Amino acid sequence: MAAGAAVKKAVETGSRKVSHGVKQVIGRRADDPAFVTREICIGLGLGLMVGAVWKMWHVNYRRQVNEFYDALDKGEITVVIT
Repeated sequence: MAAGAAVKKAVETGSRKVSHGVKQVIGRRADDPAFVTREICIGLGLGLMVGAVWKMWHVNYRRQVNEFYDALDKGEITVVIT
């Protein structure tokens, strides 16, 4: 039986079977506290890493924009619109 069919059959037969079908699909015990804790830690770690990368990009972009406008105000560069 395919994984999708197992979940569909489990949903049709009741809530107790849903839990069993989900466990079969993911191959682990979803109610295991160590598994849940590990998933939370992985999610937090990935979120913090992606947030740090975005923040570094954003700060660098802000710095470039500020340098451009500072140079424009000082007259070091000019902008020609054609």
